[in-house]
Amino acid sequence: GKGGNGGIGGSGGNGSGGYHGRHATRFSSGANGGPGGDGGDGGRGSNGKDGGSAGTMTIKLSKQDDLYLLMAIQCLSPRSKSDPRVEGGQGGAPGAHGKPGQGGPGGRGGHGYHYTTSYQDSNGNRRSRSHYNPGGRSGYSGRAGRIPNARLERGKTGNPGGVEIMVEKSSGNPVTTAMFRYDLELKSYNTKCISELRIATTEMPCYEFGETLLVNECVVENIGQMPTPNQRAIIQLKQDQGNLILQDGHDCFYLPANEPMA
Repeated sequence: GKGGNGGIGGSGGNGSGGYHGRHATRFSSGANGGPGGDGGDGGRGSNGKDGGSAGTMTIKLSKQDDLYLLMAIQCLSPRSKSDPRVEGGQGGAPGAHGKPGQGGPGGRGGHGYHYTTSYQDSNGNRRSRSHYNPGGRSGYSGRAGRIPNARLERGKTGNPGGVEIMVEKSSGNPVTTAMFRYDLELKSYNTKCISELRIATTEMPCYEFGETLLVNECVVENIGQMPTPNQRAIIQLKQDQGNLILQDGHDCFYLPANEPMA
């Protein structure tokens, strides 16, 4: 089966706000605000989980004579470009790291303070004078949290399984064979012109249109990993508009049972 997806890391907490500064008074200036707290780091995500390993696919035939049915499964041929193995489960997708927390705001500085005093000038007049004690500055904001820099990986694909062909003997006991079936490969053949249009004394190295050829002495080799069916395979051909097609006729080509090459 498919591997589970990786987890997503938790988000970092936001930093706390800084404390507020003390307000100015008639006798003192305002205090600065405190710095904001730093945000928390984002949580680390996790890698995807590996996919599950595939099992073995068993093709069971009840008797030796049913081996010809394997011709319908092209991927069991040793010449097939398709892989006969059973694929393992896909790896899970990687998770993601959590978002970092934001830095907390700095505390506000204390307010300034205005006040007035009165005095008597040299002429005896009553006058007033304004004063101001400044407030404090706001504190610095906290730093944002960090994102983990670890790279998260997708889970690995599970191990592939195999294909097992089981054929029962007459006694009923199963026999396990290789992963590939039989496969016949034409190794050599001879041709001979038997057309009446060909004059024996003027034979040419090439054949002309309309001539009849005899193909004989065919040599085939079983390049598979199991024997061919016990019954003889029959290939029947006829010519139709220049093409050779299968027909139900008397011109038959018989192949005996063929053991795989060692």
